[in-house]
Amino acid sequence: MQRSLEIASCPALACCLGVAACLCATGARCEVVALSASKQQEDAVIEAFLAPGEFPQRQLLWTATGEQALFALEASLSATPPFAKLFPERLSFPHVAGYPLQIDKGPLMLEPLPRVSDEDIDGGIELRILLAPSGQRFEPSPSFAARIVGVDVVVSRGGKPLLRWRAPKPLAACRKPKKVGAPTCSVEGIGQEAVSLATSPDGSLAALSFAGLRPRLEMYDLKAEPTLLWQALLPRGSGGAVEVAFSADGRYAALLTGRGVLHRFDARTGEAHLRIASRGRTARRVPPGYIVAVAGEAGAVTLWYLSDGTIAWRLPPRQLRGPVDRLAASSDGQRLITLEYEETRSVVRLWNIPTRKLVAQLSVDPYAVADVAVADDGHTVIVSHGEKGLLRADAKGNKTFSEVPGKWARECRGRIQWITGADLVSCALSDGEVQLDLEGKLHERRTTQIPSGHWLVSPSAEGETLVAVGAGHLVVWRKPRSKEKK
Repeated sequence: MQRSLEIASCPALACCLGVAACLCATGARCEVVALSASKQQEDAVIEAFLAPGEFPQRQLLWTATGEQALFALEASLSATPPFAKLFPERLSFPHVAGYPLQIDKGPLMLEPLPRVSDEDIDGGIELRILLAPSGQRFEPSPSFAARIVGVDVVVSRGGKPLLRWRAPKPLAACRKPKKVGAPTCSVEGIGQEAVSLATSPDGSLAALSFAGLRPRLEMYDLKAEPTLLWQALLPRGSGGAVEVAFSADGRYAALLTGRGVLHRFDARTGEAHLRIASRGRTARRVPPGYIVAVAGEAGAVTLWYLSDGTIAWRLPPRQLRGPVDRLAASSDGQRLITLEYEETRSVVRLWNIPTRKLVAQLSVDPYAVADVAVADDGHTVIVSHGEKGLLRADAKGNKTFSEVPGKWARECRGRIQWITGADLVSCALSDGEVQLDLEGKLHERRTTQIPSGHWLVSPSAEGETLVAVGAGHLVVWRKPRSKEKK
């Protein structure tokens, strides 16, 4: 549906919407929509919160007046030097679609304009605030999030400009890191309701699945500055997005919904959609080619050909003992790992894909395993444990898990992935990622440089590109490819 919005094309960083003062935006052209407006504009506001990556230039204008405006402002223009501070947390921002609007706390230091006085402020003011939507939040309760990018304080009668504040001009999304382990690229405006992330095997694409009021799949091009290529919206009643995976050759992206349906897309264009009734709960790519493994609620594991939606092979429920919660495959496509939870233990099973037979069965403490991986040798099994950190076991030996030594191995309690050809494990942390060998030695430490309690992290197949999503940001690290791989 086409939206009838007032679009202002302004010089430099100024964007106006029929007001006396221009408000700061993030580019030379933007869309400004009033928060309290018609139903049509209200729909545009909701769109911007549900998909900030799709509408990066859509910003929201809200005006505060009366005692509320005066209460939020502390100013003395007659002081030496004059000062003016705005405290956003003192304002009662409107709800959007019934959800509260969360704004970062201040204060913001406002700039007095020429020939203004305290008497101008005392006579009554309006705060004209420009907001950039950041997406949805679910902690501690559902809400929408936005950041302030511009403020103008004007006289209530006549609109004389008094004070202003502009958000700092954003740095280039991609630049040479100043610190070891710092990201190469960082892009704001990513929806905060992302639930799953996958990086294509060659590191050129990142796929994000989102829950919330607008469940969808978004595909980002990582070859230069991360750019939204396309998105696919899920229909109502789909159960939302659960997991996303690429085929081993990177041609296809597969999205798994909460109702277990697998949706296949051409990774680069978003076309060639195919619906596969998989009844799954977790998905992982299986090299080589177009195969994705999907584990179902009933315990079955099915390997699907994404080229035509037919079954490569299937482990029926009778060969498993419960729902499969995690999957992993070896880099050569010969081994598949399944993680199942039983009443008194977690069971990790290693399968031979060509023969479809069980190779080994290993046990871990119940309900404590976060993820599984298998090394290039096809028999070293790795798990991340919620209490003990990184564990390893030899499926050819005594099949007993032992702790990988070292500080960083103990911190490895979330999602993991084996880095093909490097003999390293990638461990997702609350502030980024570490790459360790199985003796616990740290080989790489990469941090997002952005405070957040939760990050989704996904490396490319050989670990040269790493992508993390959290706090409304998409962060990318790139390592130069070695001469042997060029």
